Amino acid sequence: MSLLNIRIFSVRSACMILAAQGIIDYALRAKNTYTSISDMNNIHAAASAEEKEDLKTMNIVRILYVLLHLDTGLNILGFIILSCLLYSVIKKKQDFFTLSLFFIPFDVVMRTLFVVLILLMEIPDIDHVTKTVAHLITVLILNITWLLTILYKQQIQRETGKEKTM
Repeated sequence: MSLLNIRIFSVRSACMILAAQGIIDYALRAKNTYTSISDMNNIHAAASAEEKEDLKTMNIVRILYVLLHLDTGLNILGFIILSCLLYSVIKKKQDFFTLSLFFIPFDVVMRTLFVVLILLMEIPDIDHVTKTVAHLITVLILNITWLLTILYKQQIQRETGKEKTM
């Protein structure tokens, strides 16, 4: 037995781990953004008439409100799609791989746009460095998940191709 034949992990197990991690991540993100929306609603209700008349502040609040709703929807969609990915990896079916192969790059682009918009708004309470680093880590994990999904889909296609020829 040579050292080249020993694998530390399989593509299938890596896909399962990253899909499970993604499901948990999307669920927690959806909960956090929903909590932020309800907090924003409470702050807006308690704001005085003078604060509501400040146009710059109200425009920032409106933009954040829309971004939070979009982010919540994206997180719920990501939760559903990565659940489908986990199901397809466990059952070794190719049916749901396409969803994640289209969604993950779309999610990366949308999250990057959200971060750029938030950084451009110059909100004083947001730490720009932390927000950027957290985003880069998320993008890295999503890219690894996407590449492993492609590899596993190709592996399943090769296995089914071998079974059909036999």
